[in-house]
Amino acid sequence: MSDTEYSPEALCDLLTAGATAIGRPNVQAAVHLLTFTSLPHRRDFPSLIVFEYVDTDGVSAPAAFVRDWKALPASRAADRIGSGDARMLALAVGLATGEPVDLRENVAVGGHAHARRVIEAIAIATGYGEMFTVTPTPKLDELLAARDALTR
Repeated sequence: MSDTEYSPEALCDLLTAGATAIGRPNVQAAVHLLTFTSLPHRRDFPSLIVFEYVDTDGVSAPAAFVRDWKALPASRAADRIGSGDARMLALAVGLATGEPVDLRENVAVGGHAHARRVIEAIAIATGYGEMFTVTPTPKLDELLAARDALTR
């Protein structure tokens, strides 16, 4: 399987398939965060993952796996990523490897979409990702409407 034939969206799908095949909620949560960053859209990213076929219900399907989670932050693909992506990546690496991560520094990601992704990742990591849905509240709807009114 060639790593150059996949779009960033396809890479995200393959990573999700790989995390599902592994069956470890912490890795599934880490992939959930990683696929929300700009890394899968970077040219050097495919060199950081391994492509394999996995058996899914008796059918061989393509999947991707991160080669070395600890190496991701210092990789060329992560060079000059934004601070929000760097914090999201730190959380992902911590979830995947079990290495401690400074939550005070890294949970404060940018905006409601990032916050939602982190909350979802925690639910996934605890094994309850399929039991909860994170939905916006009327307060968020108000904030978004006010923001949109300013940009019209």
